[in-house]
Amino acid sequence: MTAQGGLMSRTALLRELGIEPAALAGRRVLDVTGHADIPATRPEEPFGVVLCDRLAAEAPNPEDVLARLSGALAPGGLLVVGCGDHLLQLPGTVRRLMARLAGPDAGSAVTPPADPRGSATVAPVINFPETVAVLAPQFLFHAAAPSLTDDSAASGGDWGVNATANDRYWRRIHALLDPRHPAAPRPTETNQRLYGLCTRLRAQVAAFERTGRPVFVERAAGLLADIVEDARGFAPVAAAAFGEALAILNAASASGAADPRAIAAATSFAALRDQGRERIHLSFTKNAPAA
Repeated sequence: MTAQGGLMSRTALLRELGIEPAALAGRRVLDVTGHADIPATRPEEPFGVVLCDRLAAEAPNPEDVLARLSGALAPGGLLVVGCGDHLLQLPGTVRRLMARLAGPDAGSAVTPPADPRGSATVAPVINFPETVAVLAPQFLFHAAAPSLTDDSAASGGDWGVNATANDRYWRRIHALLDPRHPAAPRPTETNQRLYGLCTRLRAQVAAFERTGRPVFVERAAGLLADIVEDARGFAPVAAAAFGEALAILNAASASGAADPRAIAAATSFAALRDQGRERIHLSFTKNAPAA
């Protein structure tokens, strides 16, 4: 696949990652949108650039997808890959739960985000540190979009940059709760707890979607309450927005259904819900094999 066409819609993303599209001129580019785009065997002439927006983030076997992408890329080549994040996806997760509770009368206020895997429930994703861990033996991390890692300080030529990127990610991940507003770094353990709350909430939503049992709504509301309490200290606007959703879920826990009128009135949550980003994009350079 040549660089013409597919890359034009990716210009903003490439620049956000510090890559000028002109730098890709003359290099073989593989633009991956589905499994069929990845060569079944290592190509005789590997690609100089591999772009994979969604597949690794959404496939049930992301490690296999990343391995196949690596096999298609030449040493020294550039890999841009999207990965999931339970914290970044929290507005969409809560939105799905409210849509299920409100039923067909919810209208467009909480139309759940489509799951490209065709799943009836939310599913686990491979996140930033997991992606770096899978690629670390062969790849050097360069940048993330949105930027959480102080990429200019993380760039370099030694393998320590991968561990440094993960460390900086964990200290800044809370900023993903509301990317509209910056937040100062926090201790890794504090943010890992916050991420764990988002992961557990996502699991409760998936369990409710599978079973319809109200107990999972009650548990999800309890987890969201803990997230709101934490967020008040660094993202008060986001905390207020999720507080609107929490009030709806608490009422639904008692009644068994969400009020579409209350959902439509939750304007702060609607603004957060519609921020429109559910993946982090990472760029890497493939290491040349040892002589």
